[in-house]
Amino acid sequence: MPDLFFDLYVKEFEENIKPRLDGADRRSSSTYLLKVLDNVRPDEMWRELKGLSKRDDYYVAAVDGGIRTISFTDGSEIVIARAIAVNNFGDKPIRTVRAHYLPVPSSAAYWAYLGLAELETCMKCVIEQLSKLPENREKYLLIDGSLYARLIGAVHNLILTRGFLDLYYVPEIMENLYKLCTLLEECASYGIQPIFVSKNSSLKILKDHIMFTLLKEAFKRDVGLKFSTEIYEIFTRGSEWYSIVWLRKYRKKLVELAREYNGSNRDLIRNGIKIVISQSITDTCILEYLAHRCGLSCAISRKLLIGIVDAYMNDKKLTSPDSIYRMIIDRVEDSIMLRMCDDNEAEMYRRFAEKIRDKLNILPRILLAYVKFRKDDSPMLIEIPVNKWRLFDDTIPPKIFYDSFNMWNILEVLFSEYKDPYHYNRMLWLAHNYVTFRDSEFNEYVMMTIKNLENVRGRRIHTLIMGVH
Repeated sequence: MPDLFFDLYVKEFEENIKPRLDGADRRSSSTYLLKVLDNVRPDEMWRELKGLSKRDDYYVAAVDGGIRTISFTDGSEIVIARAIAVNNFGDKPIRTVRAHYLPVPSSAAYWAYLGLAELETCMKCVIEQLSKLPENREKYLLIDGSLYARLIGAVHNLILTRGFLDLYYVPEIMENLYKLCTLLEECASYGIQPIFVSKNSSLKILKDHIMFTLLKEAFKRDVGLKFSTEIYEIFTRGSEWYSIVWLRKYRKKLVELAREYNGSNRDLIRNGIKIVISQSITDTCILEYLAHRCGLSCAISRKLLIGIVDAYMNDKKLTSPDSIYRMIIDRVEDSIMLRMCDDNEAEMYRRFAEKIRDKLNILPRILLAYVKFRKDDSPMLIEIPVNKWRLFDDTIPPKIFYDSFNMWNILEVLFSEYKDPYHYNRMLWLAHNYVTFRDSEFNEYVMMTIKNLENVRGRRIHTLIMGVH
């Protein structure tokens, strides 16, 4: 059948998309970004790496996952989550597949099942492989994605009512958070170093620190001792939390300040607020420009030790395991009603929420930094748990630079696994290629599913639509 719409798309692209990608809007945003960042010294955020050497005297495994869904005409779905662990010590890859029937689609369910497949694979790799290797070499577990995003994403899915249907999957999200906490414990007990690696991170934690510190200093130069308490509080919380622009009361004040401010640094403050509010400008964007400005090739950003920096959780005083537990147990009761659980099952979920609270009490803080190994490379986010401090310890600032932390061995392992900007980590790249659902592979899953449903009576769901989530 001929495509009756392609010519209309070409017209839309030429008129609406192309001008925004390479036109005045894009140049304008780049210009004000560069003007603001000219006020930041690159050496405030970057440290050159000299003397890194490639090694092969370590054991390493890498884990990645992928997900696809088969959608039926009645709106229900089968979600298929896969994960794999590959290694450099000659053991067979560990494979995991979790398939679940969803009567009603839910973004929380997709997130939970993919995470569970990956975490199950990580645990098998730690217990069945890495823990049994000789102790004469360092042991590393590389995991694709952000540790902070996984932890806070799970907590958000448990304490925020994003959608009525997501409440049904609260037990799966709890299981996800529990297994992530357990994985970090197991790694610590076996002397295995987990490293979470993100090539295209969308985090803005360092961005917030850089920009709000810059705004505070610019504002102080203009007004001196007449610094508004309210504005000072916004800038301080902006640099300490992540990200206050998600909260309407702070976002509204920042927009008002950008519109009304007429001090001598008004252009810097207005453009700085634009950058803060923009969700397309990330840590990577800012650090990439700063590194390029001083011609850095092999370098690491300043190391940041973070606790509960989430703006919503801080604003709502959800910064202790007990306060989070009280929110979770409310969601558990909602889920119990939706699932129509019997008494035994309901009590099981309530006890599991208590186990989550116990796990949160001993969660380690997270150290994050960005590294680049080549001049034309984009910064790569790395995160590791630091067991010396607890995530929920409010005696330590939520963000604190920890430049003295020694992670040279970790950097040498990452440098050894690096080939080029595309093959940013050979082991993770291999895992990614194995686990990615290609259309030809997925068609086999679809056809097998159709074949096995042909004799199921009373169903109106024989027509399937391939979907990607």
